Order: sequence, then structure tokens, then C-alpha cells
Amino acid sequence: MDKQLIETMYDGQNITFNKSAWFSATEAGKPFGVNPAHWLQRQDTRAYIAALTRRYPDINKWYITKSGKNSLGTWFHPKLAVPYSRWLSVDFAIWCDEQIDNIIRDGSSWDKSRAIAASSYKAMSEVLQIMRLEKGKNTEQHHFMNESKLVNWCLKGEFAGLDREVLPANELDMLGRLEAKNIVLLGLDKDYATRKIILKAYAEEIRVSSYQLTKN
Repeated sequence: MDKQLIETMYDGQNITFNKSAWFSATEAGKPFGVNPAHWLQRQDTRAYIAALTRRYPDINKWYITKSGKNSLGTWFHPKLAVPYSRWLSVDFAIWCDEQIDNIIRDGSSWDKSRAIAASSYKAMSEVLQIMRLEKGKNTEQHHFMNESKLVNWCLKGEFAGLDREVLPANELDMLGRLEAKNIVLLGLDKDYATRKIILKAYAEEIRVSSYQLTKN
């Protein structure tokens, strides 16, 4: 089960999903005074899970229950979350269905953005190595890291590494665009100081453009 959590609120109550759209049935049941174990023990629930298993035999778990500080109790697969939430409240079921749909749709967008950012980083590293080789210079690991930290600085304001697995899709898109711009600048043989200025200005252009799009 995906460990990255998405915190949401429903009617003042915290409801937690993860990036795979599983959700905390324990949290969801609290406002209704319900323990998900009671729902799982119902005959109609068992019949429903059996039908899901026949329909989706490749899915071997529909719910997971763990103890511990950050486990949040019992978690339901998204295909089990909606019937459970409908049992709790029709309005909550509609809201829950909307959250799952958004998470799945955004996840697809994130995967695409992550793949693009990975390709742009690889291309940037290859161009850096080629340009240095033409000058008779070896390219060490810290040279690659410096380029990565440069674009990270333009994105986040810090010369540091980034865990791309936790960046949202819009930041991955921006990172990919910055790396693509840096590829062009490297190909034009612009020095580091010049590239730093140009990339910073380009980052601001992207932010302004994104802001205007959201306003319109």
C-alpha cells in the first residue's frame, strides 16, 4: 500500500487517503460511531467482497489493518471505500467518490510529469558531460549534483537535493521545463553564473504565467 498520505477534511473531520486512493476506514467511521470491523463482519459485506474478488482476482487484499502510531487503523481499497462510506452516509459517499476520482486522475498526471522530469534530468546530465568533454574536462558526480541543485534552487529557493517522489505534478512540470532550458544554455556554452541568472528569471516567468492561468 502506498505510504504517501493525503490529508482531507469532511464536515470538520480529518479523512486520510493515500496516493493509491486507499482511505482510512477507521477515521471515516469515527464521526458515525462506527468501527469498520463491524461493517466487514456483515453478511452482505462479505458477499460484496467475494463478488469483487471474483471480478478482480488479481487484487489479493481489499483492506489492511495495522496497529501503530501512524497506521490509522483499518484501510480500505478504493473499490471497497465507496460502499462502506455509502453505508455511513449517502452525502459522505458522494464526497468520498469525488476524492477517489480526483486522486486517481491526479496520480495519472503525476506519473506523466515524473517521467518527463526524469527524461529532462537525464538529457541535462548527458549534455553537461558532452560539453565538458569537448573542453577536455572530466565530469564527476559533483558536477551533475551542482546542475541538479541549480534547477532545484530555481524551483524551491534552496541549493539542495529534492525528493522528486513527493513533489506535486505542477512542480515536476516546472522542474522539467527548467532542466530543458538549462540544456539549451549548456549547449550555448553559457557559464554557470550566466545560467543561474537566466534560469532564475525563467522560473519567475513560469510562476507568473501559471498564476495568470489560475486567475483566468
